[in-house]
Amino acid sequence: MLPPGMWTIRVIGQYLRVDGCPQRGTVGFCPFPAAIGQTPAGPGFILSTQGVTCRIDGDGYVDVTLLHPWSPGLDPGEDEDRTWPYCVTESMDGGATLTWQLRIPRDVPTGAVVNLAKQPRYCETLVRPADWFPHHLCSAPVQAARISP
Repeated sequence: MLPPGMWTIRVIGQYLRVDGCPQRGTVGFCPFPAAIGQTPAGPGFILSTQGVTCRIDGDGYVDVTLLHPWSPGLDPGEDEDRTWPYCVTESMDGGATLTWQLRIPRDVPTGAVVNLAKQPRYCETLVRPADWFPHHLCSAPVQAARISP
C-alpha cells in the first residue's frame, strides 16, 4: 500500500505466441533506483520500491498497478532529468528473457492505463536459455557462428 497522495498507473499487456495461443511466463517490473524519497516539502518518507513480478494469466494478460514516477513530491521525480524508469523483465516459460526500460511520459495522468504493446522499449537485452543453442551445429563452427545470438 502506497502512502496517501501518491500517483499510480495501471500497466496492462497481452502476450501471445505466433499461433495466437497465450504465452506462459512472468513479467517483472522493478523501479530504478531502488529507493525513492519524499522531497523536503513533503512528509519525508522513503519508499522502498521492491520489484513486482506478475504471472501471465491463462489468456496471456498481465495487469498491475505501479507507483507513477511523476508523482508530485518524489525525489527523484518531477524533473525531466531526474525521473526514473521501470526495468521490465519478460521471461517466457522455456524461452528467452527480454529486459527493457519502461519510461512513463510526464503527461500520463494518475490512474491511467499504460498498454505495454504501445510503449517504446529502451535498452532492450535478450537472454536465451542455456539449452537454446542447436546442439546439432556444435560440430560445425562456421554454421554455428552465423546463427549464434
